Amino acid sequence: YASSNELVQLDVYPVPNYLSYMDVSRNRLENVPEWVCESRKLEVLDIGHNQICELPARLFCNSSLRKLLAGHNQLARLPERLERTSVEVLDVQHNQLLELPPNLLMKADSKMAKLEELEEIDLSGNKLKAIPTTIMNCRRMHTVIAHSNCIEVFPEVMQLPEIKCVDLSCNELSEVTLPENLPPKLQELDLTGNPRL
Repeated sequence: YASSNELVQLDVYPVPNYLSYMDVSRNRLENVPEWVCESRKLEVLDIGHNQICELPARLFCNSSLRKLLAGHNQLARLPERLERTSVEVLDVQHNQLLELPPNLLMKADSKMAKLEELEEIDLSGNKLKAIPTTIMNCRRMHTVIAHSNCIEVFPEVMQLPEIKCVDLSCNELSEVTLPENLPPKLQELDLTGNPRL
């Protein structure tokens, strides 16, 4: 736990093999320390509210990482080339993202999506114009928060069997096509603040 300091870098040697939770939010870090990618038992990483511009692809290769909180940084893009990862919660709200790489959510092979374990994604407060249709590969997804972007096309989230919450408020949606039968677990669909609807 090292949040709310003035850290600009964090060097740890040797790599902590049993570190499971790391909170370095609200600091002045400009990148994710290399050793974090090698910390094999890390389950939760909170690097929110820093000045990080890039997430290393190696970070997603960490087989134990379940929750990645990277909101309120300077991320302009997410890694395009990923192997299968076990991240369940991805928070990249309030960054500078212009697009999500479609192959980030694509199937790594014919059997599984690269982010097939993903259950919750927060993309709000970016500059996204679309959410790739490949989001349909994330069969465990239950929460999609993407308010305050520039999204013009309603994403293919209503096909997801576990979907409970969809927040697409304050975007540029001009039409919404809903299936005849809404997903059985859907509890919240927020489309407010879309002046073109």
